[in-house]
Amino acid sequence: MKKLLLTLGLLGGLAASRAEAVPLTSVMATIGSSVTCVGMDISSQTATDLTDGTAAVQVWKQVCVQNLDTSNYLACSENVAVSTTTTNAAIGTILAKAPTATEPNLPACFSILAGSPYYCRTSKTTGSTRAGVCRGR
Repeated sequence: MKKLLLTLGLLGGLAASRAEAVPLTSVMATIGSSVTCVGMDISSQTATDLTDGTAAVQVWKQVCVQNLDTSNYLACSENVAVSTTTTNAAIGTILAKAPTATEPNLPACFSILAGSPYYCRTSKTTGSTRAGVCRGR
């Protein structure tokens, strides 16, 4: 019985160590035949739908966002009420400001429910923030 428990414990430890070794990347997945990348102005007033602005037949399954602004961060979420205030329940994912104008942070990629909108809002108090957005279906 002790050998059986020891073997099960070792196998469980191996499975746990394998799960931790998986690297995280910000690369767009190979999800389909069409990927489109555009520059986009992310609004400070109403959340900007990153899946909008293309033909109605496009059904996006993934969106990658790269913040190009060196002064303001972005908050992104599937919630239209995404907030840039960290104490707000609708804060979403924060994309840090770019360290320099010529070397911004790597893009962050998000899987979305096919055909669903995905929103971002800038921390800038008025106006908009420039971002690079790639969408894939």
